Amino acid sequence: MMSVTEGAQRQGRTGHDAPVWWTRLQAALGRIAAFRAARRQRARDFQTLSDFTDRQLWDIGLSRSDVQGAIKGTYRRD
Repeated sequence: MMSVTEGAQRQGRTGHDAPVWWTRLQAALGRIAAFRAARRQRARDFQTLSDFTDRQLWDIGLSRSDVQGAIKGTYRRD
């Protein structure tokens, strides 16, 4: 008669391995957390640049209309 541990090992899982669905769920939750953290950072960056005066923006080479593009990473200086 086969023990439970032997059966689990034959199926490719030991008592210490996480199920595949759990690993995938953790990975998905990690991606969601990273996306939300990046979105919060962009919001903070936008708020910071929005608080600058026009003169301060000009000093760093931006205008008020360039702020959104600078945050998104699509701004190009021509």
